[in-house]
Amino acid sequence: MEISSISNIKNINQVKLPFEPKNIGISNIENNGITDEIKKGLESVQNLQDEANDKIKLALTDSSTDPSEAIISMVKAEISMQLTLNIRNRLIDAYQEINKMSI
Repeated sequence: MEISSISNIKNINQVKLPFEPKNIGISNIENNGITDEIKKGLESVQNLQDEANDKIKLALTDSSTDPSEAIISMVKAEISMQLTLNIRNRLIDAYQEINKMSI
């Protein structure tokens, strides 16, 4: 049995990825820094909480407003806060695991 040689080995470097790595959102984090992204996330959580407070006050003072909007904004604020706390807890756990590692 004869094995034929591989003649197109030179073309192997021409294979391209189906996507460019810059299209997956990593470059934005690298350019701005992780602290800026964390600040943006915390600001958006704060904005949701402020919006919920404003809608609650409006629903309590103005009888013509729909209270369901206040409830929806409260739920959005609560979910965003729970997500933020879960992310914080995961980061703390990761930090503690890294500290336990021996060098």
